[in-house]
Amino acid sequence: MYAGTYKRLVGFAPFHSPTEIGELDKIVKTFKSCGIGPTKISSILFAFFLLHLLVTQSVSGQSPSILSIADQFKTQGLEATKGTWAKIPEPLLAQPASAEQKQKILETVAGKDSWEAFSRNSLIAPVAVRIEPVEKDGMRVAHSIHSAFVVHATIEALRDRDLMESIFGKPSENSESQGMTLEELKPEEWQAAGISKVESKSHHFVYLKFMLLNRVEVEGVVMIERNQSDDSIYLCWLMDERFQNAKPHRNAYTKWDEDEFGKKKPGEPQSYSGCGGYLSVTRLENPSGSVLIESHLVIHEPESWFRGSNQLRSKLPITIQENARSFRRKFGKK
Repeated sequence: MYAGTYKRLVGFAPFHSPTEIGELDKIVKTFKSCGIGPTKISSILFAFFLLHLLVTQSVSGQSPSILSIADQFKTQGLEATKGTWAKIPEPLLAQPASAEQKQKILETVAGKDSWEAFSRNSLIAPVAVRIEPVEKDGMRVAHSIHSAFVVHATIEALRDRDLMESIFGKPSENSESQGMTLEELKPEEWQAAGISKVESKSHHFVYLKFMLLNRVEVEGVVMIERNQSDDSIYLCWLMDERFQNAKPHRNAYTKWDEDEFGKKKPGEPQSYSGCGGYLSVTRLENPSGSVLIESHLVIHEPESWFRGSNQLRSKLPITIQENARSFRRKFGKK
């Protein structure tokens, strides 16, 4: 009865399953036991609807300032293109587990290699890379990339910038070389995009720019959310759509082509979205004095980038392995 009242009041019923309707009946019975009449109950249900609507609107879309990025990844994933969401599972060691259970997970990461070989203190120790397509109507629109490797270093030695380098490479000295630019925005810069405040102390805005295969330059403002414990760091980040048309920082990509003399030149910047993921660092007991660096990256690939070819997908594993080696060279214990 009251589910129907709810529908008449607001045009649809958010309670669909028998369980949900049962919960609604329990609420109604509680109201009746308190002497609340049908008219009052209907008014209360309407108030519940407003609260439901507010929560639903808060968790939809790429609005990291309203909802924790980690929570969004857990419940929805990341919106690669409009209406197409890519799943982003939690880091492998995110949930509490026994030492034996953790070791089994790590051995799965190592794949065909033994854990001893995978975790050895070497620049060329293996890097696990898994790439899956994100599809819309049977067409690939993005890549979902998971990687993991071991570094013999301490958590305390690592900064957020260093972790971003593990994916995108070292900062570049010019826009034609591969590498990245990473600059934290000043308050007046994100306020210029209409953002009055940052709701959480764990959030900060960073301007990120990186080059893919010396062909496509991606830039934009990402919101980074940092969660840290004694034994782990969990950085979640995504490109913030509120900077879609902001100046001087904007979310865009630029294709670089060669002129008739073989010199590279940039094309016109195009609007871009659908990029984000996480970086996770977990202290390991075996081997002692090491950490597991894990990342999950979703990157939208417009068809114009490489004309729908597998060029980016085929090159990404090599790039990730090279970045891992550079990271080990910089932070690994000698």
